[in-house]
Amino acid sequence: MVLTILAVIPGIVLFSLVYGLDRNEKEPMGLMWKLFCLGAISVIPAAIVELILKNVYQSTFAFNNIVYLIALCYFAIGLAEEGGKYFFLKMATWKSPEFNYTFDGVVYAVTVSLGFAVIENIMYVLSTRSFGVAIMRALLSVPGHAMFGVYMGTYYGIAKLSESYINTAGRDKNLFRAYAAAVFIHGTYDFCLMTGQVVIVIPFLIFEIWFTFHTYKKLKLLAGADRRIQ
Repeated sequence: MVLTILAVIPGIVLFSLVYGLDRNEKEPMGLMWKLFCLGAISVIPAAIVELILKNVYQSTFAFNNIVYLIALCYFAIGLAEEGGKYFFLKMATWKSPEFNYTFDGVVYAVTVSLGFAVIENIMYVLSTRSFGVAIMRALLSVPGHAMFGVYMGTYYGIAKLSESYINTAGRDKNLFRAYAAAVFIHGTYDFCLMTGQVVIVIPFLIFEIWFTFHTYKKLKLLAGADRRIQ
């Protein structure tokens, strides 16, 4: 029970932080709960796609561990996990009448991401039965997923605004950016940690601390520059 609570708390804290920054027309909690659950459900298709791609890359890039790791992190883990989140995010919110401010896109994407992160966190923590894993994932993995959601949501909100101006090119470009940005950041995040090389991991952990504060600053700027979508 204690481990489960430790696995869930980071997601609740981060959701409260982002939700609290939404000053214009708070999103209904029913929609937030729906997005959180869809994010949790997205773990299943993501895991299936990830496993298939992992097997393909293992046989294709067996000759070079670094090439395999790049393929795994960017084009299996990042592609599948962010793809699952993006699919359910767009399905549940794109045509919603509640999606009427650009910052809503950030709130939605982060909520879906945290649904994914919390379920993934519970599975990892309970399978290892380790307080160390719980603490490490609370500091790295869950905030990581939230940050991926921030960048996905930033472009997602801009895409919705572009559509309101009948700018289909801008809409499509920013929808692509929403997905691509999340995949790239996620892939880079995992690659740096999974190399196991001290010369990469230590600088990355220092960078991750800076990136966390940078993303929080970006969140506040996005909330302050929130624009209504007609």
